[in-house]
Amino acid sequence: MSDKHPNEDVPIEVLKSASGKDYSAADCGTIRQLVREKLLLTSTKPYHNARVEVQMARDGSPEVLVVSLLRACTYTADRVRVKVDSHNAVQSIER
Repeated sequence: MSDKHPNEDVPIEVLKSASGKDYSAADCGTIRQLVREKLLLTSTKPYHNARVEVQMARDGSPEVLVVSLLRACTYTADRVRVKVDSHNAVQSIER
């Protein structure tokens, strides 16, 4: 029996901005890491996919991450709002 977490390999998709531009690879990597560590690996529910909408602050840094977590077995989704500061540290999580 393996000790692997059920959400360890869940794909995380960072959606394009409202203006249609892609985020840099570094920004996407940071966002994916944050979602995996703070949401997926702390959950006991198995998920199939995660999609992240990024709401930017006036200075261009991520301010709020709206994450849609698609459950693996029930065809439902959990929406989570994660507020981050300019250094990508989590300020609050609203489920």
